[in-house]
Amino acid sequence: QAEDGIRDVERSRGLGDVYKRQVLTYCRQKLASNPESLAANFTMFYLAKISGEYDTAIEYIDRCIELAAPESPRRVAYTMHKGNILILAYTKSSDKSYLKTAISDYESLLAKMPNNTGVATILNNLAYVLAENDERLSDALGYAERALDARPNDPGVLDTYAYVLLKNGKVSEAAESLAAALQQYQQDRIAVPAEIYEHKGMIKEKLAANAEALAAYNKALDVGAETLSPEARRRIEKAVERVSP
Repeated sequence: QAEDGIRDVERSRGLGDVYKRQVLTYCRQKLASNPESLAANFTMFYLAKISGEYDTAIEYIDRCIELAAPESPRRVAYTMHKGNILILAYTKSSDKSYLKTAISDYESLLAKMPNNTGVATILNNLAYVLAENDERLSDALGYAERALDARPNDPGVLDTYAYVLLKNGKVSEAAESLAAALQQYQQDRIAVPAEIYEHKGMIKEKLAANAEALAAYNKALDVGAETLSPEARRRIEKAVERVSP
């Protein structure tokens, strides 16, 4: 049901504000008669998210988490959505309370369902969030190692492990893990995201291999031409200037 709501919102993107308002009106009416409608709550979460109304989105995804069965895959998914929104809110506001809540929610979920099928994803996301924000880097490494033990051939997990190793000063090991991630992407015939090339550039830069770092950063800009955020683009462009001859 919740997925049906998201499809409605995705269709609304192509049909303009009138259709969005219709979806919004329908969801409000649905919630007035049935406040426990997961589809309506999740659609309202998504509408708030794409509108940049992060606090409102958090309220609706909290409601979805409450309504989902304990230890269910859906509850895990909703918690992951909440973590994503909290990080977006932190990025926008620089208010560390959002970041701390995201970390706390991830760790609480791990404590409640350590053997859940989605635990590797939680571990991986938690490790990345901690490393990205230079928080508790030794804990981040522990989480990344656990994620890798669960999914040793997952290229995304291998990349996170490489990134966390880099942040912990283990640069040579990071280079090995990043190379393994790229090899796995190629083996699985999956397109390599721009952030992987940025991480490669960061590792090569630390190793003083500036020519390789420059090539990796430029590859990140090329691959992410349509997807990189303005902030990420500026960050990589500065890195290109830094390692250019």
